Amino acid sequence: MKKNPVFYGLIGLLFCASATASECKGIASEYTYSSQPSLHAKISPVKINGGKMAVGVLLEDKEHHLKSWFLVDKGAGSYSSLISVPDFTAPGWKQPDPDGPRAIRDLPVFGWEQSLKMVDDFRTMNHAPEFLFIPELAEVVTHGIENSFPLSPGIFKRTECK
Repeated sequence: MKKNPVFYGLIGLLFCASATASECKGIASEYTYSSQPSLHAKISPVKINGGKMAVGVLLEDKEHHLKSWFLVDKGAGSYSSLISVPDFTAPGWKQPDPDGPRAIRDLPVFGWEQSLKMVDDFRTMNHAPEFLFIPELAEVVTHGIENSFPLSPGIFKRTECK
């Protein structure tokens, strides 16, 4: 049986990362995508309706004019999903109707620590994981958005912790 090259790439990145990587003490963090360094992810706390805190994710590639905002949701699934929303940093932002239209479909998201411990519920994290994996991201960016561009499968590695 032939193994998927994305699987080997993911395992290789996890093992090749520095053994001295330190834990990120906060949720606010930044990441770079392994197969396209111009693609970045930012995780930050977000106040939603009623002042409740949520986890927000910005995916941005300035070279390809991609800027997409997401809130993390667990739902009834066994993993977290990124839910596409308008810019949550805009003045007067309100959480959109959960059943309303979305710019990008929901995307599952997983995190891993250097120790290979998996983070599957991003809503309850008290620190940012070392790696983010969004399995469907390359497919969506290549085929499912208005200004699509070719994107190879990859994984995000944390570059900054705030």
